Amino acid sequence: MFRLEADRLIDGAHDLPHEPGDIVIADGRITAVGEETQASERAPSLVLALPGCTLLPG
Repeated sequence: MFRLEADRLIDGAHDLPHEPGDIVIADGRITAVGEETQASERAPSLVLALPGCTLLPG
């Protein structure tokens, strides 16, 4: 399980990107997507910081 952290996240459900945004991945599947505070509640200890990047889960 790990978490990707980026400056922006476009989830396709909102008009504006989340800033910052995270994606949590477990067992090869996306398990959480959202703003940093939302996704980090389910976050593992392994975090990959991607400064200057935009995440687009899918």
